[in-house]
Amino acid sequence: ALASNLFSGTMPPPMAALRDLKTLSLSDNDFDGSVNVLWGITQLEFLYLEGNAFTGKVDSLFCSDMEKLVQLDISSNVFSGSMPSHLLQHSSLEVLDISDNGLIGTIPEISEINRGLRFLAMADNLFFGSIPPSISKLEDLHHLDLTGNDLNGDIPVSLTQLAKLSYLFLSENPDFQPGPVPGFLRNMQELRELSLSNTGRDGGIPFWIGQMKQLVLLDLSRNALTGVIPANIWSLPNLSYLLLQRNNLSGNFPNGVTKSSKLQLLLVEKNDLSGDLSEICNLPVEHVFADCDEITCSCCQCCNDKEVNCNDMNILYSNQDFHWEYNYERVGYAFSPEILYPPSTGVQTRSGA
Repeated sequence: ALASNLFSGTMPPPMAALRDLKTLSLSDNDFDGSVNVLWGITQLEFLYLEGNAFTGKVDSLFCSDMEKLVQLDISSNVFSGSMPSHLLQHSSLEVLDISDNGLIGTIPEISEINRGLRFLAMADNLFFGSIPPSISKLEDLHHLDLTGNDLNGDIPVSLTQLAKLSYLFLSENPDFQPGPVPGFLRNMQELRELSLSNTGRDGGIPFWIGQMKQLVLLDLSRNALTGVIPANIWSLPNLSYLLLQRNNLSGNFPNGVTKSSKLQLLLVEKNDLSGDLSEICNLPVEHVFADCDEITCSCCQCCNDKEVNCNDMNILYSNQDFHWEYNYERVGYAFSPEILYPPSTGVQTRSGA
């Protein structure tokens, strides 16, 4: 593991000789250039390249000979190309993160049922077109992040077939077909984190949101939602992050926010809400943004109608960044001679080495 250092340069050609290497972590350095030297290291199971400046084309040959891959993270690099369908049909891959690159094209159709992939992140690329209904064939998917692309069409009802999905981020895709918060989401009772920010949602916040008892994060910000905030939203026992800012919500702010004892972040600015939010001051909330010229609140951070760019900064939803390391543990090995040279080899190792 060479992660999180200040290493730079390109991958040296002799790396191609590491035919039995199973884990390679070069993440969070200053490496650049091609990764083609890795092709042929067919025993790799865990490959972490994120947070560098690696370049090259992601295509049908990319990692195609790594049949034992379990976790692949190439996020935050400068890769180009498209989404190869073989990575979505891989026999052993559980975690796939290709976020924050320059990939373009459509999300490929998934031809066969895949019960292996648990984590799929394709955020912050240039993908366009609709989400294929065959996404439902990723039957064991827990985490799906398509944030920050150019996707369009309807949000597919086939998502409801992902019975184990707990994290769904479709935000920052403004070309989705406008419409209300999809009613089929009420059937996805395992959802813990849901973001539909800037996806053209209109209509009201549905009352059934209060039945999504697992929700920890709900982000409906930067849409065209109207009507009132339903009071039963405070009955969600795990709600910690609620982002409703920059909509057209109106009416009195609903009483009962103190029922949300886990609330850490509440953003409701740039709406037409009124009333008294002072009871929230009895909670240990980290951040509350509201329109203080319309809402009474002694502990809120204020945005006024004349402050067009108020709270434009990127607010972290928590002290975590929702990077996949916090949701799925990475592999870890105790590098000791006993692992490298088991007793059957006859190699002598020192006690305590």
